Amino acid sequence: MSGVNAKPSKDIKAGDEIDIVQNGIRKTIRVKQIVPNRVGPKLVPDLIEDLTPVEELEKLEMARKINYERRDRGTGRPSKKDRRNIDRLKNSDGIS
Repeated sequence: MSGVNAKPSKDIKAGDEIDIVQNGIRKTIRVKQIVPNRVGPKLVPDLIEDLTPVEELEKLEMARKINYERRDRGTGRPSKKDRRNIDRLKNSDGIS
């Protein structure tokens, strides 16, 4: 909204661009239409236009791939030792 921090009570109008920082990326949304009442999530794409740069979306996808964890079915929760090993692998920056 023109570089101004907006509070939730701020009125917006059609054509406004809103920057949102979510999951470490900056999303840009343009409001196409204002509706008087709440609508379901299926109708939201008709009301907004996503202007987020491709680079930001690629950063989000890369973060998802890096943080993906998989455990075999039936192995249960990781033990305290397993969690320490997982944390050590995730935070491995050469210092141990």
